[in-house]
Amino acid sequence: MMSGGPGLNFNTKSDLVANNTAAIARRVGCAEEGEDQTLETLECLRDVPFDVLTNLSVTASRTARPPFGEGFFFPTFDGDFIRDRPSQLMRSGKFVKGIRLIASWVTNDGAWYAPPSTSTDQEEEYDGPISAQYYRAAQMNRDIWFTCPVLDFAWQYLKNGGVKPSQVRLYEHNSTRFTPAFEMMGVARWRVAHLSDIPYVLNVQHLEGGADNSATELALARTMSTSIAKFVNSGNPEGYINGVETWPAAFFDVTKENLQNDFPAKLSLQIFGGPYGTAPVTIAEGRQHDAKNAIEDAVYWENLFDRCRFINSGKMREEAGV
Repeated sequence: MMSGGPGLNFNTKSDLVANNTAAIARRVGCAEEGEDQTLETLECLRDVPFDVLTNLSVTASRTARPPFGEGFFFPTFDGDFIRDRPSQLMRSGKFVKGIRLIASWVTNDGAWYAPPSTSTDQEEEYDGPISAQYYRAAQMNRDIWFTCPVLDFAWQYLKNGGVKPSQVRLYEHNSTRFTPAFEMMGVARWRVAHLSDIPYVLNVQHLEGGADNSATELALARTMSTSIAKFVNSGNPEGYINGVETWPAAFFDVTKENLQNDFPAKLSLQIFGGPYGTAPVTIAEGRQHDAKNAIEDAVYWENLFDRCRFINSGKMREEAGV
């Protein structure tokens, strides 16, 4: 289990992390300007108390990337330990194979990352003081940081020999138990925010901090955790007491011809929670008019094919450094 996909580490081939590390080294007297990539700098940093480095690093990263500081320190391409950008390693089949895969995102994964002040000069308030542009920016963050890299990882893992089609599942999670806590924090706009699925995956029946422990949410947690546990044990999440009856493989009818493409033209995913309930959905590129029901129409509305085809394109990945 991890947060996000391999496409999250933007600027893997840049000197961004090296510069951030050097700035901390200078703060503690371990480096001079232009002389920060030396063995002496590293040895000096090892002698600095852990709490000092932690406090400086966390403060700097959260100042640069509020609220949590992601993307300030992360692994970088060095041609040795990390041989290339993650998306390129996936496309060349240089990864551990034979691991059954569930890949996922949550409906408002990007809500933390968009500034609440995001707006245009011409529009009125949309959700209290929050502009509609905030929600658009939040969903763009979701697709760039989570949804599209996750889809890319799942497709490339299958395409380049990681597993059989039956061993890849996708889900979108559309429920949260954090709503009361978000309201107390004054961030109700986060809605089904990043990490919302964790208490369900782990079947946490007594979540603290004023969380929603209603019977409906606890039942969803049992359903979700049962299905995932069954997949881990047997490779099939379907047809089990308290689990989902149907959860098709993400690319269940893929052909050899389809696998020549860099992005799928059809995919299936399980929706957990939300206004339309828990159900499997299959969508195909260019077929929104064929939506059979409200939940399928809602997934088509996310426009995953067009958005992710662009975000996962070679040009975008190169510029993002992933």
